[in-house]
Amino acid sequence: MPRTARTAAAILLCACLCVGLGSRAASGGDPKPARPAADPAKAARDAAQKAFVDRVNAAIDLGQKFLLANQKDDGLWTAPGPGVSVNVYGEQALFMLALAKTGVKADHRQMQKALAALDVLIAKQKGLVFNAETNTHGTYSAACVAMLEDALYAEHPTPGPDGKPTTIRAKVSLPAAARGLLEELVGFFQAKQYGRLWRYPGGQKRDDEDLSATQYALMGLLTAGRLGFHAKPYAYRKALGALLEWQEATGPEVPWMVENPAFEAGDPEKERYGRFVRSGKALARGWPYQKGGPATGSMTCSGLTCLAIVKDRLSDERLKGPDALTKDERTKIDKAIVDGLGWLAANFSVKENPAAGRAWRYYYLYGLERTGSLMGIRFVGTHDWYREGADALLEEQQPGGEWPASGGAENRYVQTSFALLFLKRATSPTRFRAPVVTGGADDEPSEAK
Repeated sequence: MPRTARTAAAILLCACLCVGLGSRAASGGDPKPARPAADPAKAARDAAQKAFVDRVNAAIDLGQKFLLANQKDDGLWTAPGPGVSVNVYGEQALFMLALAKTGVKADHRQMQKALAALDVLIAKQKGLVFNAETNTHGTYSAACVAMLEDALYAEHPTPGPDGKPTTIRAKVSLPAAARGLLEELVGFFQAKQYGRLWRYPGGQKRDDEDLSATQYALMGLLTAGRLGFHAKPYAYRKALGALLEWQEATGPEVPWMVENPAFEAGDPEKERYGRFVRSGKALARGWPYQKGGPATGSMTCSGLTCLAIVKDRLSDERLKGPDALTKDERTKIDKAIVDGLGWLAANFSVKENPAAGRAWRYYYLYGLERTGSLMGIRFVGTHDWYREGADALLEEQQPGGEWPASGGAENRYVQTSFALLFLKRATSPTRFRAPVVTGGADDEPSEAK
């Protein structure tokens, strides 16, 4: 199989390895300028970086081959159980999303078989009754399908040098069936927002909400919106108040660290002040799974992801009056993001789901990727989140290409999909970078547009 398209992160990493050719001496016979002395330390760093990129690319190829090799004759990977389920097709869509993001096109023979099987599962889902309510979709499943349609039929702009997309318009070539399905999914998400956030389909208790389902609902709406299928602004407005309210009210003060622009590895003078400098303070405030619960790494990533999406959607230039974000709301969102990133920095780990141990660790890593990619950030505190997470995943990949099953309800296909989506940096960024802090914990973050 041909090598797949690589991540934007890998392209950026490789860019630093390219060296321009010097021009030849003028025709008048001037001598060629002397070449600068080779820098052994820089050459070693460049070689190490290239080796890392090559390992990531090889891991992506091997993981893709594992998923393709384990697809069953009916187009699926795991057989859906005979009982009632709210996620009857979500896992299949997740596996397909990982394949699409690693370069398997819509016209690939195995993707065609998987798409046909997915259609059957979606039709089955519509016949289910859960908690006395007929379901048209499942929250997680619908989001994965929306993201799958995007991965198969849309080409997003490459981010510019600052990590932000040069435009938010994707080149879209959706078939009619996909257009109809996306419109249906947007209607589903709006109908199932019983209170302010989302939960599993079924019960209509206004306080029965969770941040995990909400993250996926908003990812589905963000994706559909980028493809031209927009939710009403009230869906994001209803979510905003709850997202700010659910964040921990206070937390320990932590330094806000930024990369020192004058730092240059190998130069003693430029290394003197270190790679990172303190630029202000934040309060480490995370998010729980449900209101009032303990904050964890995966749910703090969910809260950050949700706020980034809400800010993106409610900053649409076409919104007027009460639909558009106010200056005060922007300030509150930015402060919440700063403090959420402060919590992640203070509790950072790629070996476990912070404050939750090994449970749902790969789900957390994919959440960390969404957080970093949506806001275009390289560092969480002083941690290069992608490099550290990738190093950990590269160590854990099995010889056959898969990542082993572990905590939560994850199986090896789920784990492998989450790992590939992380390594591929699969999430397209919003128009807004993370806020910048230049003062104390109570200072207003600057607008990050």
